[in-house]
Amino acid sequence: FLPTAADPRITKPTTRFVGRVSNGVSVSGSQNDLRPSHGHLPLVLLLVLSQVSLGSLIASLIASAWSTAEQAGMATAILGTLTALAAMLVAPIHLGRPLYGFRVFLGLRTSWLSREAVLLGKYTPLVGVYLATFFLSETSWDVVVDYRGVIGGMALLFGFAAVFCSAMIYIVTRRALWRAWWTFSQFAATVLLAVGLGLFVEGAFVGDLAHGKNFQLLAVGGGVSLLLVRIGMAVWFRRFTDGELSQPLVRSAKLLRGRLVTFATWRELLWGTGGGLMIMLLLGSTAEADLWIVGMFLIATSLLLAETLDRFLYFAAESTPTMPGQPK
Repeated sequence: FLPTAADPRITKPTTRFVGRVSNGVSVSGSQNDLRPSHGHLPLVLLLVLSQVSLGSLIASLIASAWSTAEQAGMATAILGTLTALAAMLVAPIHLGRPLYGFRVFLGLRTSWLSREAVLLGKYTPLVGVYLATFFLSETSWDVVVDYRGVIGGMALLFGFAAVFCSAMIYIVTRRALWRAWWTFSQFAATVLLAVGLGLFVEGAFVGDLAHGKNFQLLAVGGGVSLLLVRIGMAVWFRRFTDGELSQPLVRSAKLLRGRLVTFATWRELLWGTGGGLMIMLLLGSTAEADLWIVGMFLIATSLLLAETLDRFLYFAAESTPTMPGQPK
């Protein structure tokens, strides 16, 4: 098509470009202009909150199935419901025209954004019903409690589908930084971190001490391992700064080592802080309740801020050059 331009077959445009043939060299208008892209904070919050909600639901289902305690899984069910509701509240803000959000159903056949919106709309009430089953055991609706696992499983399917659609929105653009394996790994890592954090919380609230310790060991082992991998991948990616600015990944790496280095550094420090606090809290499992609550708050805050920064950098560091033109 044109040197440095995106392949037009990605979107199959109907626009025709008519002009005379030129022997001049075409270069991107922004090839030598390296600046961060928009961070899309409302979208960042929507993605992080929905993925944390899904991870919390998974932790709740694991705790409920693994432990015989009646209220096992309730704490993470509450967290999953609250974060899902928060995601739904944030969702309209990132739309260009929120008042036209009802048209989301018109694009179900072709739009990943429409599919994501509809699936999140189904997922949130299901998580709420799943949470309600923990409070119905002593009421006339106690028959619903027998279907808690089924309701949770249905919510889980809708949650997985919604996160998958969230990833596909960016993958189909064929941007270098938003390639499939990187996008899926980033989104899945947020879900898995929420699972680990949720199991850590469940380990404190579950009545069976043996199961509680197992929850916390699993959470700390898996969570710290995942955090080390994420820090390693982030540092590894920033090394790819050798090359021309016409290469999108080189541009992204230079941004992460340049104008975005503060955000990247804080992200990795917060990941490390969260993992270190999890280990310290596990080793001091006999600590007083007040100290434990403070520790859990700091862990949750550190990891949530780190994931928010990571998703911000996912957008801000994407720097594909603009369409080419012929220099004068």
